[in-house]
Amino acid sequence: MKMLPDSMQAVVIVAAQQAELQTVECDASPLHEDEICGQTEATLISPGTELSALYVGGTDVDYKPTYPARPGYAAVMRIDAIGSGVANLAIGDRVLTMGPHASRQRCKAVDAHRLPEGLPSHAGVFARLMGVSWSTLVTTTARPADRVLV
Repeated sequence: MKMLPDSMQAVVIVAAQQAELQTVECDASPLHEDEICGQTEATLISPGTELSALYVGGTDVDYKPTYPARPGYAAVMRIDAIGSGVANLAIGDRVLTMGPHASRQRCKAVDAHRLPEGLPSHAGVFARLMGVSWSTLVTTTARPADRVLV
């Protein structure tokens, strides 16, 4: 069984308009059978969710973010350990997940999506932004081929 590290580097928003790279604890417990973990190759900071809401401190007077905050939006990791029940991913695979801005990622295998061969990690994280737009198709009655006004 692979020994997992007990600390990692992570982006921590410590106050409005103040972010730091800090050493933080990470879950070093043995992986559950359905989990994967690995080294982060790229993360994507969301201009709306993270920069506007957390870093700047909200867009209206009622929103009060809590600090310190350890945000995360999208991350690509290279898997270096897998749980005993994971069959569709392997050590060395690069996957997209909705992970934190940290040097390591840990998640359920079903929440990770293998990147196509040859796609750079820094480009792969942008699939998360496309997912935000595509989620509209779940929450609206409009469907592909319908006419809409934007």
